[in-house]
Amino acid sequence: MPLTHSIIQKRRSPWGWEALVEVRDGSIVIENLTPTFDHDPTIEEIDLRMVEIKNRIQTKLNYEASRSVVFDAVGPEVKEALFWLITKIRENPAATYAQAETAWNTTWANSLFTFAKLTAYVQRMAGGITWNQFKIYVINRNFQGID
Repeated sequence: MPLTHSIIQKRRSPWGWEALVEVRDGSIVIENLTPTFDHDPTIEEIDLRMVEIKNRIQTKLNYEASRSVVFDAVGPEVKEALFWLITKIRENPAATYAQAETAWNTTWANSLFTFAKLTAYVQRMAGGITWNQFKIYVINRNFQGID
């Protein structure tokens, strides 16, 4: 359902003009915003600004919805494997793919899937990134349930 907005009020503030606006997803208010202007804005100017803001909000909502679907479908063994992989990359950031695969095979010999399958899944999930790009991403980010 497309996002909609309602202009609640326009008012002068110490830093210019502001519009109080509600953004709705259906009948649910998801944001209360206060875009500011350096002049008394027309309704059309506020609407134009809100189109840009709603597009950013919708992009974020779409991204979060697709990511949550990916992680909701992941089983407990995959989550445990991802935790292991992220932890090991942080402990040994210079490790090559071959070294990581050897460590995986030692630790996860009885796993239902191979290191190659895990990394292929992660690469597909992350948008086709390389091993080195994945290592940089993992080192520089925080992950819920790990950090």
